[in-house]
Amino acid sequence: MTLIYLDHNATSPPRPQALEAMGEAQSECFGNPSSQHAAGRKARALLEDCRDRLARLLEVRATEVVFTSGGTEANRLAIEGAFEGLPVVQPAHSVVSAMEHPSVLDVHAHLEDRGRVTVSRVLATTDGRVDLSALAAALQLNTRLVSLQHANSETGAVQPIGEVSVLLGSRSRANRGLTPALLHVDCVQSLGKRAVRPMQLGADLLTISSHKIGGPKGAGALIVRAGSGWLPPTRGGPQERKMRPGTENLPAIAGFVRAAELAIKDPERSPPGHECGGELGAVLRSLLGAAIDGVAWNGGPGDLLPNTVNVSFDGVAAELLVIRLDQEGVAVSMGSACASGSREPSHVLRAMGLSEARVAGAVRFSTGWTTRREEVERAAKIVALVVADLRSRSAHVGISGSLVPRP
Repeated sequence: MTLIYLDHNATSPPRPQALEAMGEAQSECFGNPSSQHAAGRKARALLEDCRDRLARLLEVRATEVVFTSGGTEANRLAIEGAFEGLPVVQPAHSVVSAMEHPSVLDVHAHLEDRGRVTVSRVLATTDGRVDLSALAAALQLNTRLVSLQHANSETGAVQPIGEVSVLLGSRSRANRGLTPALLHVDCVQSLGKRAVRPMQLGADLLTISSHKIGGPKGAGALIVRAGSGWLPPTRGGPQERKMRPGTENLPAIAGFVRAAELAIKDPERSPPGHECGGELGAVLRSLLGAAIDGVAWNGGPGDLLPNTVNVSFDGVAAELLVIRLDQEGVAVSMGSACASGSREPSHVLRAMGLSEARVAGAVRFSTGWTTRREEVERAAKIVALVVADLRSRSAHVGISGSLVPRP
């Protein structure tokens, strides 16, 4: 059975070019970048070349790029560093959307439990976008940080980052003398699918990850705008200009930057009107809508990532559907991979105010650089057959609640 992989938002298969770059770094630049001898200097040269190349892609200064072990660590550093050095007499204030990734929400909860920060959590509208009026109302005089994802990993909804940046700029001009509120933008899911430029977005802090774009796991980056006032929250070594201690994972960084070059420049992108792997979400949405009744789309109709489809099928439990599709060779998920180990319903869909039945039935399909149109067409047919079968079985549930086997 050939696997149809439609879970790129969880992780994307590694690109051959990224694997090649990793192999070269491992074999030819094995030295510690902090060592002074020739092997160390060669590793340092590759590390700084990777930093320069990523900085050019994102249109930032090389000194603003801090390599990390991934998006989770980058988010934690961004958030904790925003509050580093502030007086501890009175807690600072942070505003987050209730849809954020656990690596953002959990860090805020931890800081809140320690009495370091007070947190306002803003709900979303039913289209999956943060409620801007509620966000504006949540701002306080001591707000130090607004943390908001660029695009949601579960629904693909693209957030109004530009409008939030303008809002914070107006606040700063109206309250001169206050510590400015920093804007942290989690771009882990949008990198390679939307323009990710910190200056254009108005971001002071921006986080990205490697394995969502065909790079290796174990690499990511935090972009820190020069002059933002962010301070490193960790100690332990001089690496990354003392902003993130620990020997750099050079092979992973090399693979990450090569994947980023391919994902952002995307020389194989099809011309307008001809879908490529990462743009097949609309095709899948159309096919599913035509083949299956009782479909509810979660996210939209506003701006969505072109690869993401989050859908609930009436009368079908998501967990059963995911298992059955896996048995048929179609890999999908119920939401964020970092939350999939929990049986709790999606906090993202709940923040959008969707019904419990709709939340419990939600499944996410996400295409990527390996996806082909014929795979999407085949997957849509399989989904339609499985949904029909599950609905038929549920119509014959006995008093005990167990499903009656088909004859």
